[in-house]
Amino acid sequence: MVDQYFAILENEGEKIETAEEKLIAQPIPENTSGYPAFETGDAILRKSVCPSGSYQLSATEGIPLISDPTIPYLKDVYDHTIQIIDTIENL
Repeated sequence: MVDQYFAILENEGEKIETAEEKLIAQPIPENTSGYPAFETGDAILRKSVCPSGSYQLSATEGIPLISDPTIPYLKDVYDHTIQIIDTIENL
């Protein structure tokens, strides 16, 4: 589920790049109207990723319900979540 955000963010990045190219080619006020929508979309993405409790995935050692072989997978999910949050902030 977490990895699906990479495809979404790639799509958003392409939209932003297209809007920037359009703005550079024709710097008129009509070409700046899409940026608030991108900011709103990024805020929605951030809210959907951050409250998932992913920050707790890094502190899984010693919890009896989580077996030792599972810990590397949870750390991988945590790492991907951090990458996604960084990408959202960069967008």
